[in-house]
Amino acid sequence: MFIGLSEDDLKNALLLARMTLQRIKKGSVIVEEYSLCAAPVFVLNGKVEVDTYSDSRSYHVVERLEAPFMIEPDRLYGLSTHYRSTYYAATACDTLSMPKEDFMLLITKYDIVRFNFFNAICRKAQQADNLLWLGNKGSLKEGMINFFRRHCITPTGYKTFYIKMVQMADELNVKRLYVSQALNDLDKDEKIILKRGIIEIPELRLLSALSNRSMEDIKEETITQHDDK
Repeated sequence: MFIGLSEDDLKNALLLARMTLQRIKKGSVIVEEYSLCAAPVFVLNGKVEVDTYSDSRSYHVVERLEAPFMIEPDRLYGLSTHYRSTYYAATACDTLSMPKEDFMLLITKYDIVRFNFFNAICRKAQQADNLLWLGNKGSLKEGMINFFRRHCITPTGYKTFYIKMVQMADELNVKRLYVSQALNDLDKDEKIILKRGIIEIPELRLLSALSNRSMEDIKEETITQHDDK
């Protein structure tokens, strides 16, 4: 949010906003699912694990993120102002927070902060929209990879899905046997680590590369069609 601010502007921002620095111990909760997003929270350093449950609570995903980042900027305003996921400190880390009204003062006063905030919101909305239209057409393996991508906050890094094969078969609308075969194939190719009720993905980007229709392909195709018109 503050990238691009001059040193003087940054000093003035520190005086303008009532910022709170906090040291979070390893294993402690930074923000909890469904709690009110009453203030922007920035993770300044360290590593964080994000635990996100499905609405049915039948499966959940744990992701590893590295600082710095702002926790769910899209939940600060709008229809839903409660956090979607629970964020744990995977290592000791420092956070910075401030009252929502003080953050609004910074957005109003500094163009660069406002642009950075809008860019963060727009980027998340565009990523969600692109993933929504991937669908499950094509091979089962491609549909499965798209399922993983749609349920992750970031397209890279280590992911752990706590989901049973029966549940995944229901989500993909296929037989459990086919899901088992596809997952075992990915396990043999060392793209995932398959355990009982758990699917570990060491690097989601490498798994996504197996999809015949990646986000990069879609983006390039769309731009080409637009240029042709």
